[in-house]
Amino acid sequence: MKTDLSRGWRTHAAVLAFGTFAVGTDGFVVAGILPEIARSLDVSVAAAGQLVTVFSIAYAVLAPVLATLTAGWSRRVVLPAGLALFAVGNVITALAPSYALVLVSRAVAAGGASLYAATASATAAAIAGDERRGRAIAIVMLGLTSSLALGAPLGTAVGRRSAGGPRCGWSRPWPWSWCRSSRSACPTWAAARPAAGGSGSPRSPTGGCSACSPPRSSRSPASTCRTRT
Repeated sequence: MKTDLSRGWRTHAAVLAFGTFAVGTDGFVVAGILPEIARSLDVSVAAAGQLVTVFSIAYAVLAPVLATLTAGWSRRVVLPAGLALFAVGNVITALAPSYALVLVSRAVAAGGASLYAATASATAAAIAGDERRGRAIAIVMLGLTSSLALGAPLGTAVGRRSAGGPRCGWSRPWPWSWCRSSRSACPTWAAARPAAGGSGSPRSPTGGCSACSPPRSSRSPASTCRTRT
């Protein structure tokens, strides 16, 4: 018998996929606007390419570290926190006046992206249940793969449009990513709510959230015995 929790798993997974689309676009878009970044920051194209390297390394290193540090947190807290950290990194990238600060901002954004992506997959799997776990994770990962096919070209086009100078042009994708992540923060918080099992969800005597607990019989033991006899 399907519960109310599992019936809406596709909607919850789609909301989480929107967030992975945002973080994926942010990671891939840099490669398309390296010449613009290099000219604006007065560095070589090779040095501008290190923004991709820093993001990738920070993502790989911070993912297990942040996962360990937030292991005891509710998913309703971890997911918006990851998006918030990701958004802060993007705002700094868009406003940073120097190459060094842009490098730092990419590491900050990578930390938020790694925290969100891993938690989003786990949350979708928990909401969907054992039978639909693979499909739920696939939907969340679809957001990441579609960011490479759709988000990165679109972000590159936005970044190459110059309005008021080259700096204004190439930095546009990062406020754009910030807007997408901010818009998905509240729906993501709602999507994580059924699977939170933490302070945001009422606990059942068995230790899980009340939505996942089996329904209790409304009949007393005495009435059950009388029925059987």
